[in-house]
Amino acid sequence: FAVVYAGAQKNLGPAGVTVVIVDEKYLGHEMPITPAYLNWATMAKADSMYNTPACYAIYVTGLYLKYTKAHGGLKHWDDLAEKKSNLLYQAIENSNGFYNAPVEKNVRSRMNVPFVIKDNDDDLKKKFLAEAKEVGLVTLSGHRSVGGLRASLYNGMPLEGVQRLVEFMNKFYNENKRVSRQLAQGLIIMPKRKNTASEESRRKRQRGDGKPRFLEEPEVYVKDGLRFVKPYRFEFRCYVKKRWLGRTLLDICKAEFMAQPPEYYENAIKEGKITIDFGKVDPDYVLQGNDLLVHETVVHENPVPFDGQLKIIGETDDVVAVDKPSGMPVHQGGGHRVNCLVEILKKQDPTRFSFAVHTLHRLDRLTSGIVILGKNPDVARVFSEAFKKHDQEIQKCYLARVKGNFKDSEVVVQGYMRCVDFRVGKFILLNSDEEADQSKEKPAVSTSSESAETEEGNKEHVEDKWSETRFEKVWYDEKNDETIVKCYPKTGRTHQIRVHLESIGHPIANDSCYGGEYEPEHPFAFPLAPHANDAPPKEGSAYSHITGIWLHALSYKMPRKNLNFTSDWPQWAIEPTKQQ
Repeated sequence: FAVVYAGAQKNLGPAGVTVVIVDEKYLGHEMPITPAYLNWATMAKADSMYNTPACYAIYVTGLYLKYTKAHGGLKHWDDLAEKKSNLLYQAIENSNGFYNAPVEKNVRSRMNVPFVIKDNDDDLKKKFLAEAKEVGLVTLSGHRSVGGLRASLYNGMPLEGVQRLVEFMNKFYNENKRVSRQLAQGLIIMPKRKNTASEESRRKRQRGDGKPRFLEEPEVYVKDGLRFVKPYRFEFRCYVKKRWLGRTLLDICKAEFMAQPPEYYENAIKEGKITIDFGKVDPDYVLQGNDLLVHETVVHENPVPFDGQLKIIGETDDVVAVDKPSGMPVHQGGGHRVNCLVEILKKQDPTRFSFAVHTLHRLDRLTSGIVILGKNPDVARVFSEAFKKHDQEIQKCYLARVKGNFKDSEVVVQGYMRCVDFRVGKFILLNSDEEADQSKEKPAVSTSSESAETEEGNKEHVEDKWSETRFEKVWYDEKNDETIVKCYPKTGRTHQIRVHLESIGHPIANDSCYGGEYEPEHPFAFPLAPHANDAPPKEGSAYSHITGIWLHALSYKMPRKNLNFTSDWPQWAIEPTKQQ
């Protein structure tokens, strides 16, 4: 290029600063009328200091340029501008017309976001600006020729500043959305949720630690090899997540919680079964930071396989190893609060398990075998870190029953894994390194710098992760055309063994999620919803079969810590001639 001309224009530095790069052969050809201070030849000879330079403005521009280079160039600013403007426009769009952006969506600016309140209500605008100033939000008034409000999101405005603005806008909306124009003109405020001091104190006491709680003691019984829990009253609690801010309570319930149909949540909010800080709100209430969502309901837990006693495989001063049945979750979560390994152990032997139980590693609900539990948080931290880092000292062996005849005596499968469905946790093995976000390293590290949650808390992209498993053939069942294999995972990705076996054409035989065929041990299927109405079990894809899959955690060894736990082989893995 003959000339590269960059104007700072508030995005690269203070307005007025320009950075000009000129090919020397074009200097000295200016028009005679060009003033000396605008003559590039003059500026070049004077080392850009023909007159007193604007030192501070140039210094700030230099900082911006260095920051830009260190953070990957213009893409950093582009991504940040997208995040900031989307966050603000989303708050405007979710206000049910209380705020309105007068610019068509296809031509909206990401730098200057103009908006008005309730058909450009001047009194509400004045109130908005006054209250915004009280919390440190200034220069929000619109351009003098247009009016309204305007948020300038130049590069110097950090994401946190936009988040504060959105939180304030949501609060202002909740307090003023039902104020009529006449009341607004008189500045008579009728807030949506106005709490007296005593009510605030009561709600703080109710909040407690914000954790879910049982409203009654659940009753349990065992029948036909299953452990049942009678329906019980329960209070779910959770603090509002970042990605929920600016959205209505009903929208979040419908989008995030799939246990019930959308109409259930609307009715539950109107009836006060779903509240914010134990206070009744409307379905269109816009969520704010530090809100506590409370849902009082009746829980119907699915049964889990259970023969009356969980087997303890081994125990030391620090850990205890338990043999988990397939179909039983390890800890509380989803639709299981009572029917999970940790809670059953506490009921089975209250004295032995009087300590706070800490899980040291993952084992899927559908998988059977060894689960190692820590007896104190320090032990849990040390072991968990070792598992996360895939310490080579940790030797894990699984058994699987797969489709087809495993021709090779030994196979190694490796590659990047990607989650393709966040809601159900479905993974695939990528065909080649080129399909993954590139990384030259092959150990257990992610291939993308992006995290599963963005700065706004949105789940946009879970990193592709390297995975590796070695498989060893044990014996072939010619009658059923199935093979028993030993699996030695080098890394510990979610569903790793299941995904790797499917990728080589030998899926776990009864793993319907990854290419197998469902073969139930129990003739029942139960609703996925943990708060379903009383109804008899029935078949269908929308139901959760309680039987697990033919995948078994056989052994865990850690020689340096003198740990060696091995469980019994499951019946499906033993050759008929060796079965007793």
